[in-house]
Amino acid sequence: MGMVLMGPDAFSQNKDVVVLKGLNQAWLDCYPTKDTTTLGGILADDFQLIAPSGAKMSKNDVLKNVATGDPATAVLDSVEVRMLTSDAAIITAYLSFTIHSAGQAVSARNCYQDVYLKKAGKWRAVAAHVTVLAAKQAAPKKKTNN
Repeated sequence: MGMVLMGPDAFSQNKDVVVLKGLNQAWLDCYPTKDTTTLGGILADDFQLIAPSGAKMSKNDVLKNVATGDPATAVLDSVEVRMLTSDAAIITAYLSFTIHSAGQAVSARNCYQDVYLKKAGKWRAVAAHVTVLAAKQAAPKKKTNN
């Protein structure tokens, strides 16, 4: 029987991945409830988002959009956390969402990448980029090693 030795960094990274996935889900949960307090704690003060239109949005722009925008619900199709260092990570996710406006529901899909940095032991989103997907596009299948 073989034994695999893992250093403390591996356990720390696994914990960070769980925390980051939790922050990602918490961010998505802010939209239907218009919870700008929680979202404000996730986003760094110098946060910037590139919207599907190409517009740059600051933390305040995003919070205002969540507070005043039409209610939306989102379901993650896939999420991947890539640890760059012990203090930097990228989340890549595909999701399906529905916006409820004027008594109608409009559904679509998007892909996004969020960049997180850990400062003073706390993860904060510092940047994001969102792309709207055509209706027929599916999330890429994960490669399996055979």
